[in-house]
Amino acid sequence: MNAPVVVATMVLQLLAGTGFLATARIPLPRVLVPPVALIVGMFLHTVAFLLFDLVAIDLSQGAMVAAAALVAGAMHVAWPRVRAFYGTLFAAPTMRLRLHDPVTLVILAYAMYIPLWASWFWPVTPFDAMAGIDLVARTAVAEGRIDNSVFTDPALQGRLSNQPFYAPFTMLMQVVSRLMGFPFGQVWLGLLAILHVWMMWMVLRAVVQPLVANVLVLLMVMTPEVHGYMYLLQTDFANSVMMTLGVVAVMMAVDKKQVAMLALAALAFAAACWSRTESILIVGIGLAGSFPILRNAFGTGSALRWSSIIAASSFVAFALWHVLYFRVVLPQQPDSLSELVIPTLSRFAVVMGAIFSNLLFDVTLWGWTFYLVAVLAVVGAVVVVRSKGALLSILGNNVVVVWAVAILLGLIVTGTIFSAAIVEQTLRRGIFKLVPLMFLLMATMPVVQRFAQRLDRWETASRA
Repeated sequence: MNAPVVVATMVLQLLAGTGFLATARIPLPRVLVPPVALIVGMFLHTVAFLLFDLVAIDLSQGAMVAAAALVAGAMHVAWPRVRAFYGTLFAAPTMRLRLHDPVTLVILAYAMYIPLWASWFWPVTPFDAMAGIDLVARTAVAEGRIDNSVFTDPALQGRLSNQPFYAPFTMLMQVVSRLMGFPFGQVWLGLLAILHVWMMWMVLRAVVQPLVANVLVLLMVMTPEVHGYMYLLQTDFANSVMMTLGVVAVMMAVDKKQVAMLALAALAFAAACWSRTESILIVGIGLAGSFPILRNAFGTGSALRWSSIIAASSFVAFALWHVLYFRVVLPQQPDSLSELVIPTLSRFAVVMGAIFSNLLFDVTLWGWTFYLVAVLAVVGAVVVVRSKGALLSILGNNVVVVWAVAILLGLIVTGTIFSAAIVEQTLRRGIFKLVPLMFLLMATMPVVQRFAQRLDRWETASRA
């Protein structure tokens, strides 16, 4: 490991993300700035690194640092605006810890040490990664090009599966991490998991009483399948992080009437499309479903403008790899059209049965996550009916409901029309995107909110 290069790269990624938040004037709570900025910085760094490859700059350690520096510098061009943002970051802290917070922090620290250590210590083991993204990354480090012998070797022409062509974020982060000197590369995945949990913990605390938020974040971290893929290299967990950030940004924009937050949503959904292909479909469905909510919050003009910006940024991220790089640089492309099948009722039934019968309610995969949502929804329905509330509020925040449904629909469509979408594997890992949203949904459900308010009143009275 080259420690100076590691520190320089991470600092530059953090500066790139912070510069974006500052330039776009995104009113993010200060406690969320570090994790969100580093997640955003990782995405921007990988895009810049691919652009280096597009202009035939060898992917060396120096080029990697230069790409990060270029992005960080570009995000600080509007220095007066950026400087004002930095001024707010270094004010005195205002967060007040409660007795249960240190306990939660200790448990979280132990739970998150596992993926950080495992992603550093263990080699890449999933077959999809060994035959795809990590194979491309290892060869790119050795040969200095992404369009390397994995794609150019005549012996492999027409023999590649779709694995080496996966969306580029994970592959490029492997290149970055291996150039830092990490032998297996995937240590960035453990770091991303920590950033994700940090972000979700703070978001949950912002919408529900802290003790309830602490319990929810612990349950989320202990979800068996998701925790395992915090250190097993695939595209799915990173994609879940990006998609969750986008939904959180839309939710915060609507709840706080802060339209600038939609700039973060645009970047996050672009990152989701950069990290997994079917995300472009999910973003389209989610934008259509959330348009009425955006229109009610910001008016028709702003809703149309920002929906167009989000759609355009997602398409550009998708097209940069799947259209431009495939058609202009790579000597061969995946035959995606051959994987399209005519939707049939029987295949649709298989996908629906797998998702709703076998996958969502498999305790060995997701713990009690979806059972808890179902129980709280039933109890919440009684509460809402008695108070004559809106139907959607049974399930909590409307934005989260819409995007959770969009993800489900996207997975169902993907499983139905693509023969390569193996239900037991592709769709199971696709559910990663739903898990954080389910805990956010629980935090916003009426029954949980009422319980949290009573708990807060009791806690306040006990301190008096």
